[in-house]
Amino acid sequence: MFPKNILCFCLVVLLSASLFATAVGDEFMAAIQQVNTDAEAMTKVREYLPRMTDLQDLRGLQNVWMRVDNAACTAYFENLHRQNPQSSDYHYLWVRTLNDDYVQITEARAMIAANPSFYWGYRVMYAAYLESLFAADADEELKSKIAKELPKDRAALHQGLDRFPGDDYALMALFNLYNYEKNYPEAERYVIQVKDGNALSANMDSIMEFIRESKRMAAFSLLVPRMISTGIQKGEVESADSLDVYNTYYLYMLSQTERWQDMDKFFSGNPQYKDNPRYADALMEAYIKNKKFEQAMDYIEAALARKEISFTDLRENIDWAELHENKRWKATYAKAKADFESDEPARRAKAVSKRIDKPAPLWEFPDINGKMVKLSELRGQLVLLDFWATWCSPCRSTMPLLDKWMDSRAAKDVKVFSVNVWERDPPAAVKYMQDKKFRMTYLAGDDEVSKNYKFDGIPYLCLIDAKGNLVFEHSGYSEDLAETLSFWVEELRK
Repeated sequence: MFPKNILCFCLVVLLSASLFATAVGDEFMAAIQQVNTDAEAMTKVREYLPRMTDLQDLRGLQNVWMRVDNAACTAYFENLHRQNPQSSDYHYLWVRTLNDDYVQITEARAMIAANPSFYWGYRVMYAAYLESLFAADADEELKSKIAKELPKDRAALHQGLDRFPGDDYALMALFNLYNYEKNYPEAERYVIQVKDGNALSANMDSIMEFIRESKRMAAFSLLVPRMISTGIQKGEVESADSLDVYNTYYLYMLSQTERWQDMDKFFSGNPQYKDNPRYADALMEAYIKNKKFEQAMDYIEAALARKEISFTDLRENIDWAELHENKRWKATYAKAKADFESDEPARRAKAVSKRIDKPAPLWEFPDINGKMVKLSELRGQLVLLDFWATWCSPCRSTMPLLDKWMDSRAAKDVKVFSVNVWERDPPAAVKYMQDKKFRMTYLAGDDEVSKNYKFDGIPYLCLIDAKGNLVFEHSGYSEDLAETLSFWVEELRK
């Protein structure tokens, strides 16, 4: 099947206003929106390829072809380049299909040397450097190799901006270059000139890290409103929410740069936010870091009374450790613990009240080493499934809770699988599991399993009993996940 997440990605790319230059390109875009499978996508690629001569149109077609069959796409454009060695267009179209960043940089140098006025030669170099040297997770061996050649490429990066003044890709490349070298004044000089909110959003992690390291909040004040404005235009941010989005980022960066007094001033000047749960964590951090422990306890006691937080929060929130010697904290903690323990029977009853008891749909998925795991071969054991994806923030918050739960007595002998679904970058999912050292067994799921288990959101967790029946299920993130899972397992072991 043509994965829905990949199809959506292609459509986002294809819908970019500047991507298509002719009516043929627009027609191809409309046709691709109707495809559902790899085969259908390739049929459209073959149909439109002979009709396309414009570079922009061919880039759009490549974006689809590379995701369906990158090897064939690369071979086709390499052949065109070999047949037309003087064509900068074909040289570029071949190079952008390559997965080797070092080769891309080498070819970019050749393109720039042969045709210094060809914009896309510089674009290849910008993108390759971003992936191979400036990215936080770039391969260290490759980084070392490319860094040695950076001095001579620096001139090309600057030449690109000189020839195409104001180009956001050139500005971002130079920002990343100077940020990589920790030359923060120069990095700021280039990044604050970037006008394209999409370019800023795509580099948000590196920009936020730059602000955190350099403590240059002036860059934040200029750049984040541009990103939010772009989000509004794209329908990703509601206009009514734009101030809250800005404030959330602002408080986060104040925390990252340890500007505790500025955080305190924010809440003193905006008292309307003190009772807003969205700002609760920042408010508590402001209180604690500024040693306003009584105000912090006032807030905790009020939040407990409103049931906005629970004993679990008091027990597990390490950010509140400075309060632990406070007399009010000890009294509040003891009362919350007593209430929590007395309420356990009710929580247990609620957790097991929606028992399902129906045959679990069968599946067969490869693990991280490619070995097939079959549900049918797990009869006689309790099986817990957690469906997730790397782009899903609640999923990423759930997985450490699940990993920690595996240390509990209830988790003994339960087979726990993290089933990756709707993934945009499968290799990144494998790497994420390995980097985090999660003990759940990774499985590469497919689109069909979500239909069979009838869930339309993740994280989705379910427990299958020893007879192969789906017994309990839960959707979304929950701070009380560990307790809920234990209640489920204990219910089946009665």
